[in-house]
Amino acid sequence: MAEVVLVPYTLALCVLVLHGIYAGRVLWLSQSRYAVCPEPPSILPRVTIQLPVYNEPAVVERLLHGIASLDYPADLMQVQILDDSTDVTSAIIADLLQKHQFSMPVSHIRRSSRAGYKAGALAHGLSTSTGELIAIFDADFTPDADFLHRTVGAFQDERVAFVQARWTHRNATATILTRAQAIVLDAHFKADQRYRSQMDLMLPFNGTAGIWRRAAISDAGGWQSDTLTEDVDLAYRAQMKGWKAVYCDHVVVPADLPSTLPALSTQQVRWTKGTAQTALKLLPTILQSSLPWTCRIEAVMHLSSGLVFPSVIVIAVLQLPLLGLDELPQWLWIPSIVPVITALVHRRVQGAWKPLGRGLPVALLGTMGLAVRNTRAVLEAMLGRPSEFERTPKGSTDPGGSAARRSDATVEMLLALYLAVCVGYSIGAGWYLASMFQLGLAVAFGTMGVTHILHICRSSHHIPTSP
Repeated sequence: MAEVVLVPYTLALCVLVLHGIYAGRVLWLSQSRYAVCPEPPSILPRVTIQLPVYNEPAVVERLLHGIASLDYPADLMQVQILDDSTDVTSAIIADLLQKHQFSMPVSHIRRSSRAGYKAGALAHGLSTSTGELIAIFDADFTPDADFLHRTVGAFQDERVAFVQARWTHRNATATILTRAQAIVLDAHFKADQRYRSQMDLMLPFNGTAGIWRRAAISDAGGWQSDTLTEDVDLAYRAQMKGWKAVYCDHVVVPADLPSTLPALSTQQVRWTKGTAQTALKLLPTILQSSLPWTCRIEAVMHLSSGLVFPSVIVIAVLQLPLLGLDELPQWLWIPSIVPVITALVHRRVQGAWKPLGRGLPVALLGTMGLAVRNTRAVLEAMLGRPSEFERTPKGSTDPGGSAARRSDATVEMLLALYLAVCVGYSIGAGWYLASMFQLGLAVAFGTMGVTHILHICRSSHHIPTSP
């Protein structure tokens, strides 16, 4: 009986500890200095700006005004609005194009189907693009006027495939949820991406707020829609072909963070499943390649990060059987110290405790609370089950109550009740450290489940209107 419980628990714990140590190491070793992109060349390159849009009426007007304000020479720009919308977004775009004169040529491109989702839209636009460089901005991103001038200089190195800018957040302080997201994303951009750039490791593209060399896209095999993270997939394929990536930390592009928990979980499920799909697709080739071993290790750790979520579920489910064993080594409760280590590392990234505030505890609980949904995403990827590319909802338009979301919410509530029982058992047995860990998981799953159940109930009473 002991082996049946301890073996899977220990394996799951090893996954968490390994990824935790690696993430902490990256955050700790990342240096505050960053490289600045070279000055733009005397002869500026022609740039096509692609704006993939899908049902984004709340933000599309701001997006177009932001693109219109770019101070790059108008005759060297081409704007493609890659509009796959099925709601009023298309009418809003058409009205804006009719009312406002843009200094650069703007094409409103509509497809007959949403084949390939975002990857399909980008590939479709590429077939009629005229720029040697391709800048990409999602609908909620608005670059500063000098964005192109500050980034195109990097492409004077003919081996540079893409330049990634840093995201900032317009609504970072709006709610406790957006504060938590800002902490996590700041760690990614201010530490993860900066560290990879400084150490010449493989750099993932973040899908927006960046520029690609058209020749690199073609050489790497083009945009492909067999994963939900077409950005990460293409970035790895390009770098495996010998292309370089540049991270411009000093160039920032503001965007909107998901404002509700259902919207956030939609985004996280897509990112988790897409990364797992990319791992299955590319890791065998990466491991057999002649890339430096440091690059291969980084790729393994990054692309396998989704395994953390099934590990959390295994550890949660085994809490009661574990407590039923006669003798337990104290090291089994290592997960209880993870929040402390995480807090210290994030404090180093932020430079002070004050910016973390209440956001860090919510970020930690939220990461654990997403384990059910993200575990489903990883399993679907491993089983080869395709799914629709669900864009992150903007404004007040959140996803409704699909069968998968209803089952996720049910599992979350059952886990929360189960862990509440474990808390009582642990306190009675004197396992106070275990009870704190179990309580955190119970709160995380319970909050996630209740929030989604309420959202599903509201969605079931909402009758959508025609565009």
